[in-house]
Amino acid sequence: MKIAVNTRFLIKDRIEGIGRFTQELVSRLVNSHPEVEFHFLFDEAYESDLIDYKNVTPHVLFPPIKHASLGKIWFDHSVRRKLRQLKPDVFLSTDSMNTLHPEFKTATVIHDLNFEHFPEYFSPSWRNYYLNRVPVVARESDAIFTVSEFSAKDITRQYGIDSEKITVIYNGASTQFIPSSPNKFESVKKRFSDGKEYFLFVGGMYHRKNLLRLFKAFEQFKEKSGSETVLVMAGRHVSDSVEVISEIKKSRFRADIITPGRINDEDLPDLMSAARALTYVSVFEGFGMPVLEAMSCGIPILTSNGTSLPEIAGDAAYYADPFDVESICAGLVQLDSDPELRAKLAEKALTRAQLFKWDDGAEKAWTVLSKLIRF
Repeated sequence: MKIAVNTRFLIKDRIEGIGRFTQELVSRLVNSHPEVEFHFLFDEAYESDLIDYKNVTPHVLFPPIKHASLGKIWFDHSVRRKLRQLKPDVFLSTDSMNTLHPEFKTATVIHDLNFEHFPEYFSPSWRNYYLNRVPVVARESDAIFTVSEFSAKDITRQYGIDSEKITVIYNGASTQFIPSSPNKFESVKKRFSDGKEYFLFVGGMYHRKNLLRLFKAFEQFKEKSGSETVLVMAGRHVSDSVEVISEIKKSRFRADIITPGRINDEDLPDLMSAARALTYVSVFEGFGMPVLEAMSCGIPILTSNGTSLPEIAGDAAYYADPFDVESICAGLVQLDSDPELRAKLAEKALTRAQLFKWDDGAEKAWTVLSKLIRF
């Protein structure tokens, strides 16, 4: 039995979102099924410890996908050629893309359709790439995996895909996301927030994360409350970050808005555990991984009342309208000033987090993949 997997987002020290999903899901499939021959397909050099399995063979295929046009070449030429050589029983692609008109059984993970709803958040080349290819990939794939019921319904509605073809595999939190000892909190605050209480945002600083409205809401919160609580915006700085950073520099509260960049995996659980609350008011999410990680660390959450986020956070969050700065501000004021509410949400968060396990997702994925292989 032979399975090829698109693992191009497995980039050591830069694993986010899709890369995390790929790492957690595929590692379980590989370890649980030593009888299967796995082939990992990369678009650039990989770190050997990411493929340290006896039943995995890595392949680096040219070119690295640095531009949308290179994505077409990689999938439709390099990947297609390699699959013809390997003759896999199934090809699993984890980044919403796949070869067009596939010659082998294919399963595609489509995490969300944010490019359909907010195309303005994408450059013209990537916007056209996704809008033109993903509908075709969705129709031609033998199976589709996605990460929430919200996304499953969205794919069905947007592309007319039979819901029977779609399997929801929820993300899980990595094992390091557990509540840190309160004894660490003071040292964490000294390191990241000058010793002050802090709200925390975690994630790439993309437009769809709604950071400008969060920043404006934080300014209103400071003006209304007089609180000393600061805002730590921890995430990889990308091209979208420029506007947010520029606005922060002009703010009279700029000293209270801290942007440390991407936090490494070893420090992130401590940073989350010591936070007043996670503030994650994204306008569109297929899942919202930081929400689950924060729940696993046992902290309150302020999040958006739309897309997948209520499905994931359930009763463990305070909800705001992501398009309404005053609504976000009200959530900040409430969570900062009400310790009973924070304690209540933190308790519910730990309970809610237990519903999301990578092992469960891997079992569901294997059921679908093995069925494709048999038929």
